[in-house]
Amino acid sequence: MSVAAFIAIPSVCSQEESQYKRFKMEKETTDAAIMYKIRPDGMDVAVSAVTMGKGAEFRKWEVTDIRLRIAGEAVRPDSYGRFYVTKESIFRYPAAVLFGVIGGMSTYGQSGLGAGITAAGAAIGLGLLATQAKGDITGRNALFRLSGELAAKIRDGDAVEITTEDGNFHWKDVIRTGLMPPSSVAKTPPPDYSGMTKDEIFAKMDTVKSEIEGLESRQSSYKYGEDPEYDDIQQKIESLETERGLAYRAWYDKDDNR
Repeated sequence: MSVAAFIAIPSVCSQEESQYKRFKMEKETTDAAIMYKIRPDGMDVAVSAVTMGKGAEFRKWEVTDIRLRIAGEAVRPDSYGRFYVTKESIFRYPAAVLFGVIGGMSTYGQSGLGAGITAAGAAIGLGLLATQAKGDITGRNALFRLSGELAAKIRDGDAVEITTEDGNFHWKDVIRTGLMPPSSVAKTPPPDYSGMTKDEIFAKMDTVKSEIEGLESRQSSYKYGEDPEYDDIQQKIESLETERGLAYRAWYDKDDNR
């Protein structure tokens, strides 16, 4: 069993927060996103995740369960589903894919990153998701609608739990990442691309990609789980990947004159 933690990335308004993380395990890599949304009577927690085995085994691993752990009790999602994605899109724009999935969950609502992605079909229009027939990888998404009473119980040690499995070899990892209480939801706005042209946004994406590649090169000198420098660099990579995902969405909107 493996344990890992997310970092927080500010979302588009004071009542929302999005998180993105890539977990590099021994036998598989898992990409996941969480979005928090404060309601007058509680808090929504939306999760999307995909996992890939290494090499020829990339299709063998799957996300098999998503749940919350609050005050020692397992909390099952109010809605739970599948989505399909190509291997290429996860490698190219992982954060954009996963935020697009969350935005496409009709029960989640249409504010923040969900605005402009009214259904999973619109996310497919981004060129990120796929139909079942064309998708290389099956992902899972879940929505938890927490009451105010339950959300108020969240403390340090409570978590989102994502289970990944390879059924052929009966291998399993349970990724546990800290669950945010309502009081910790960020109030810092994300990057604003409204004043940039399509070409400027594209150039920004290229710049960010180069920064990520430089960080990944540095990170290769350290070992996961042993060197603190590895985790520090990983946080920077995740932050930049999120920024690149948001830039991709802004570029797409400008490209289609929406």
